[in-house]
Formats: sequence, structure tokens, C-alpha cells
Amino acid sequence: MGTYHGIQEGVQFHNTPTDPSPIETTSPTSIDTKYTSCGQGPPAYQAVEIGRKASFDSLLLDKDNQDASTWASSDPQSHGIERVESAWERVKRFWHYGWVVEIFGIALAIISLMSIFIALQCYKGQEAKAWPLFITLNSFIAVFTVLLKAGIAVPLSEGISQLKWQWFEQNPRRLVDMHEFDEASRDAWTSLLFIFRIDSMREFTVTKGLARFAAFVMVLAFAADPFSQQIIEYVDCPQVSTDVQVAIARTNNYVAQGGHVGAGESDIDSPMAVAIITGLVDPPPNPATLVNVDCVSGNCTFPRFQTIGVCHTCQDISRDVQNMTGKPGSSPPPIKNYTLLDADGDVQTWIGMGTVFSTSAPVRLESMSHLMELKILSAPDRWAGPPAAFACQMYPCVRTYDAGITNTVRKETVLESERMGQNQLYFPDQERSLFKLASSSALHDGVSAPCERSDSPGEGLVKVALANIDAAPDTIASNNDKVDSAYYPASCVWTFGFSSADVIKRQLASELDDAHMQMTGGVTTGPIVAKNIWRNGTADLGSVDTFVRNLTDVMTATIRNRGMDGSAEYAPGEVLVNSTCVGVRWAWFSYPVILVFFALVFFGLLVLHTPAGSAPRLWKSSSLALLFSNVDEPIAKSVGFGSSHLQMKEVAKVTTAQLVRDDDGRARFVGNSLNE
Repeated sequence: MGTYHGIQEGVQFHNTPTDPSPIETTSPTSIDTKYTSCGQGPPAYQAVEIGRKASFDSLLLDKDNQDASTWASSDPQSHGIERVESAWERVKRFWHYGWVVEIFGIALAIISLMSIFIALQCYKGQEAKAWPLFITLNSFIAVFTVLLKAGIAVPLSEGISQLKWQWFEQNPRRLVDMHEFDEASRDAWTSLLFIFRIDSMREFTVTKGLARFAAFVMVLAFAADPFSQQIIEYVDCPQVSTDVQVAIARTNNYVAQGGHVGAGESDIDSPMAVAIITGLVDPPPNPATLVNVDCVSGNCTFPRFQTIGVCHTCQDISRDVQNMTGKPGSSPPPIKNYTLLDADGDVQTWIGMGTVFSTSAPVRLESMSHLMELKILSAPDRWAGPPAAFACQMYPCVRTYDAGITNTVRKETVLESERMGQNQLYFPDQERSLFKLASSSALHDGVSAPCERSDSPGEGLVKVALANIDAAPDTIASNNDKVDSAYYPASCVWTFGFSSADVIKRQLASELDDAHMQMTGGVTTGPIVAKNIWRNGTADLGSVDTFVRNLTDVMTATIRNRGMDGSAEYAPGEVLVNSTCVGVRWAWFSYPVILVFFALVFFGLLVLHTPAGSAPRLWKSSSLALLFSNVDEPIAKSVGFGSSHLQMKEVAKVTTAQLVRDDDGRARFVGNSLNE
């Protein structure tokens, strides 16, 4: 066997036989050549302090030394005393057995990942507030990211170290592989170098592949901190404030009218007159802006609510147009004559000669089931085709709204509407509400709730004809008719006054009845209302329906603003104030999830790759395994005590070794030089 001599600070190292004779030295420079010969079997290292008492190692190795015998007999069992293992020793033995530490590391990583996930779920969309001791959610995630990295670092680092021993047990390997494995288990940079080493990629084995995979995960783990900080984003978000009360206009009862001008006749109130003109001439793009609302922040939400309004229907009646061209009573061709007749055969409206557009909206007191009945007869520009006819009707109704305000922009959506019929108690009970509707259920704070019916009067109850419950009769009972009735809560009953309906009907008739478009000298002229409907001869059912809808929306806004009980009937809402909330970018959260998943995959493959029954002999990253291993002569003689790290590395590149078990049951590196 080879011999290595080294002297440092009064300590002399010898490559000696297993059973050495006592050594006597008197000079720090003297070397006993008796123990430098070769061929005496596996060497054991002995260090003797020159001129001093033998060291702890030499006592253990020297069987004839009295002190060594004393050390060897220090175990209580050697003296016949039964030694009881303490609880702490059992814990230490369990902790260092097999993969226990690595399992705890994986568990720590999973717990950290779940802690981050739970925190994200709990605070997602919530207002960003400081935690106790001024801790933030980012700090919480950063702490658990560090714990996650620490958890996965244990199986990755220890796994690479254990694969090192398996690598050398399988076949003779270059000694420099020991150095490369050891470096790869330390940090991300050396792991990155380990992955792309050319020499390491020449031969692929499961052991080396697993080691490179672990090194790859270690590199990924290095970048976990910045990725984890990208998970959280802070966004502007509206939060409900309880300090401010908000409300939006709505009403259950509309009775507004102007001054009394005669028996059973009133003038229209100015707000409704303006609303009708606005709806006919220049309706706003968003009629919701006309509704009274109290929202100081510009961001408010309202639960669904119901209110009285005006609804409509339109249909195409072109099939009812009578072509009277050339018939008796008409001008001879080519002068055209198209006519709309009523149910009695009387002319409602007509076009021909120079008239290309005409309307009819008469006030018919005998028909009180609606607010307006409009007939339209329109010819295309310059009679480029047959005329079209449309019929529209406007009537009181109960609308259901979904409303909100975002950044001062109002938005309202009509979810549904229900027609109000003629009040069957108008004549029998001399009520002043021409239209009435009671509902078996109504919205309260946005939630539909049943309306309890009562057969007797009471506080807060309103008398309603049974025919007006969830129904809209189009005829009205006379004074002599017997009308069955019941009582409903006021919040479930909607009423529309006679005078209000009458003045609206008269105002609409004055604006829409007998509106014409005339062709004069090649130019078509007429009132602005007729122009808005005719649209240069392009009127169709869609455009007519939009025209009437705009009118009813503007009128509804005025009705809501001028309810009988004013702001007391307004629907309450919630004011939203701008705040900073926590947003979660889940795509970034996938990074730590992938890290933990890769660590689990590696650890599972590592356990499967480790020989069965080797749990008590997993050396992993322990450096003691090298200290207690024998090194074959070709390896030991290659370097000396004065060799540098670089010299050792160069020799290791051209030296192979295999970890074996010698005849004495000790670990031994057996190899030779590749240059031989």
C-alpha cells in the first residue's frame, strides 16, 4: 500500500498497519520508517502528538494502549450494566433513520404552500389593511416562501448527496464526480454548473439523471422569491361605506297634474310636459341620467326595485293599408292614395298626393285602457316602394329595475314590466286612481316576498278589487256593479291617478295627432316630431319602436321623480368608496406549486431508486463517511499534504474509484489512474 506523510503543528500522520507497535518520537521531524512500508494490509490512520499524550483516535486504534482499553470499556453494557436508552436518544435515532428528515422537509413545504393558498383565498378581493405589527400580506407570503424553499431544499440537497454514494457503488467513477456531486448539493449556481457539465452528459444513468433533475429544481427554487411577490397585486376597488345614505327615485303612486281648469279637467304639470317634448324631440342617450339619485361618491349600487312607469307596444300593420288610388272619391292616377281605416270603417289617416307621412293619435275618452294609441302611415322617399303602417300603444305599468352607478356613469336595466289595468273600484268607490295593480309578491330590499292578503281593513292596507290583483282589466266597472275586493299592504299596490292620465293623454295627442310630412318643390317638410319618426322615408318597425321607447323612458323618469310621497318612497342603496384591494394573479402562484410538485416527484423517485433495506445506512451529506473510509493506494499516493485544491481536482479527473466493502466490512475506495 502507498504511504502518505504529513507534519503540521507537532502532529505526525502515518499510514500504518492495522495493529501498529507503539511509536516513540523525540523530534518533530523524525519519521519512523517502520510504518511506511507497503503490503501490510488495509491501512489505518493514526495521529500521535509529538512529545505529548496519544490522541483520542490513537487510543481507539491501539489495542495494547491502556487508555484505549479504558475508553473501550466505558460502555455500561461492557461492565454488565443494562443501559436504558433515553427519550432524547430515541428521538435522535428516529430523526436520523432513513428519510425521516426529508419527509419532514416535504411536509414543511406542503404546509407552507397551503398557508399561502389559504391566505390568498381569504384576502382575495378584500380591502388591503395592515396586520398587527405592520405586517403585510406580501411579508406573510415572503416568510412562507422562505419556509417552502427550506423544506424542499432538504430532500433535494440530501438526495443529491445520497445519489453520490450510489453513483460510486455502481461502477468505477472519476474521483472528480465526488467533488461535482458535493458542489451540486450546496447552492443554485453549482447546481446549474452540474446540469450542463459536458463530462456529466456523456453517460446517462438513472442515478445521474435524478441528480441533474434535483439540481434543476434547486435552480428553480432560487428564483421563487421574486415569483412569489408577483402573486399579489393591489387594485382599486369600490367598498361599501356605511357612513353615507344613498337612494334612487321610485314610486308606488303617481297623481301629479297641473292646475284645475274646468269640470273634470286639469292642465298638465310642467315637468311632464317638458318630459314629453324632450322624449319626442331630443331624448338623451341615457335616460337614467334624468332620474333623481343621491350618490355623493359617484359609485353606488342599488338592490332590485319596482316603480310605476310607462310602457309600450308597437306592431307592423302594413297589411291593413288600403290602396285607394284611382277609386271613387280619390284623385285619378298617378296621384296615389293609401288609407288606414278604423274598426268602424272610418278613415284614421291617409297619405297621397304630396303627403308622404301621416299620424293619428286622437283622444278617445271612451277608451281609457291606455295613455296613447298611435297609428303611423309612412311612404318611402319619393315613393320608391309601398307604404308601411305601424300601431303603437302606451300605458301605465310597473317596471322592475336593476340599477347602479360606476364612476358617475349611471346604468339601469329593465328586468321586467307588468301592465296596470283599469281600476275596478274607480266608479263604485269613487276612487281617483284610474289605473291600479296589486301584486301577490313584491320586492323588499331587492328580495321578492309574498304580500299578505287581508279581508278586512287595517293600518297600512289598501283596498283592491280582486280583478286588479296580478291582472290588468281593459274595461272598467260601473257604479252599479258589485266588485269583490280585498286588502293588500301599500307596498304591494300601485296606482295611477285619473287626472294624471288624462293630461298626459291630451298632451301626447296634441303633439302626435295629425302630424304630416309634405313634399313641396322636391323638398319634404314637416314638424320635428314627424321628421324624427319618418327618418327620410326609412321608418321601419325597429326605428318606430325605439322612438316610442325613448319617449316612455323619459316619461318614466319624471313619474319616478314626482311620486306622491316624494323621497320617502325612494329605493335605498349602498355607497361605494374607492379603496385598495388585494388581487391575486393565480398564474404566478403556479410557480411554487410546480416547485413542490417537482420536489415530491424527485423524492418519490429517489426512494424507489434507493436499494431496499438501506435505510440505516444512508450517508447522504455526511462527511464522516469519507473520514472513516479506506482509500486504495493508487488514490492515496496521487496527492500530498501540500497539494492545492486545483491539483487535487486535476488528479481526480484522471482517477477512477469505486466504493466497495472490504473483507473487514469497512467502506473502501478502490481504483486506479486513467493514465496508466
